[in-house]
Amino acid sequence: MSHVLSLVIWILAILFTTDGALSQTYPSKPVPVVIVLPPGGSNDVVGRILFQKVSEQLGQQFVIDNRGGAAGTIGSEGVANSPPDGYTIMVESATHVANAHLYKKLPLRRFDRLHRRHAACTAGWDVGVASLNATKRS
Repeated sequence: MSHVLSLVIWILAILFTTDGALSQTYPSKPVPVVIVLPPGGSNDVVGRILFQKVSEQLGQQFVIDNRGGAAGTIGSEGVANSPPDGYTIMVESATHVANAHLYKKLPLRRFDRLHRRHAACTAGWDVGVASLNATKRS
């Protein structure tokens, strides 16, 4: 019985404390979108198309900021050091995850800060195909 009462109290607390958060409009200012790879790549193209549509839907500007270099480390470092207010969005690729396993001297706290406060979703898939000629040379 005490678990049921505890659950009811938590539900009521959530309902009464989220009223102010639900009435706020997002975004109320321009949103920076950091693309952690150089311009012209698949992440840049998908990010620009996606956030142009999001900007049209929400009526607020989403500013694209390409910060390529060091396999995405430079841009993700900037996002990790940004204020945790929900106004900085990062577009990245699988290199972000791979870097933690490939490089010995990465600031690992950066990855902890990113994963603790930023949500992630898949915006698109980039498929690579290699075609090899199997003829034998003499």
